[in-house]
Amino acid sequence: ALQWLRQNLPALGGDPGNITLMGESAGGASVAYLMGSPLAQGLFHKAIVQSGALDLPELTLAQARERAEVHLRALLPAEPRLADLQALPADRLLSLPIPRPDTMPVIDGLVLPQGLVAAFKQGQAARIPLLIGSNDHEAGFFPPDWSLGVVRGMGSAWPEVRAAYGARVDAPDARVAARVATDLFATLPTAQVAQAHSAQGLPVYRYFFTQVPAALRATQAGAIHTQEIPYVFGTLAPGQQGADDLALSERMQARWLAFARTGQPQLASQPEWPRWQPLPAAGQVLRIDGSGDSLQDRRQRLDGVEHARQRHQQHERPPREHLRPIAVLERQPDHEQGDGPAEQQQERGAGDEHDPGRGG
Repeated sequence: ALQWLRQNLPALGGDPGNITLMGESAGGASVAYLMGSPLAQGLFHKAIVQSGALDLPELTLAQARERAEVHLRALLPAEPRLADLQALPADRLLSLPIPRPDTMPVIDGLVLPQGLVAAFKQGQAARIPLLIGSNDHEAGFFPPDWSLGVVRGMGSAWPEVRAAYGARVDAPDARVAARVATDLFATLPTAQVAQAHSAQGLPVYRYFFTQVPAALRATQAGAIHTQEIPYVFGTLAPGQQGADDLALSERMQARWLAFARTGQPQLASQPEWPRWQPLPAAGQVLRIDGSGDSLQDRRQRLDGVEHARQRHQQHERPPREHLRPIAVLERQPDHEQGDGPAEQQQERGAGDEHDPGRGG
């Protein structure tokens, strides 16, 4: 598809030398993996990753081949040829009951010579500007049990994690788990990729989205996974938007378009969005909400959550999908004021950043 764009954009009035790839969740992961693929080098020039699933389990080529053979065994002859596989109707392949773990990215040595994080850390990702960020309540998009899986995964380390998040003793596990899950899924992997890319001297612009549409503020604790999308595309539901939502949508569209045109998401009417600086320098994140864009510092800190993760991993070996290696935890204490949506809405303004595990 990227080759096609480069060949055909001139006929469509576009510039094949100024292509921006943009994706959210699994789409964000796809953009990041394309940045790490040598086959895509030079085919796009800027990247936008929104709430990317950047911490997916990865398969080796041997693992992927073994799992594919298991799923295809009933559809192919005993000694299949490539032509047999090519002859299978697409609907039969799409109807196969393939579990999600078998659909993860494959490090095949050709399209993807190495894992996502390794590509960025080793400077093998495309040397292009990157706009990247996440939302403050990603976990609210998923069923409650998805967040509570963090509690089960942490096991005996969970009380330490609660304490590290500043949770009040009587705060419900589900509420704290949603914060931790949000961080393990999106905030921390986002920070990891931003850190690795900026360490190569490349432009990185990082954001933290906290806006909730006007009609949902009484019932929703923060900006859930996917919630920034209608603001970026100007497709807010008429019955949900307020004046601040419309103004924010216009600002986001203008910033995203400026980045696509120039590689710099700057607006004359708003604070300058500085490049993310490699830690341990203070990283500056653009907090995006209806009150106007503002800058927040994010500083490196080793936290009790990392200690708890390490201790639990050593003694109880938690499931990979709930605990991921964390080198940097950016957080502010969770000053719990109550359990209702209104109190949660007040607290989400603290700009807490953490990430959970996988994309939706």
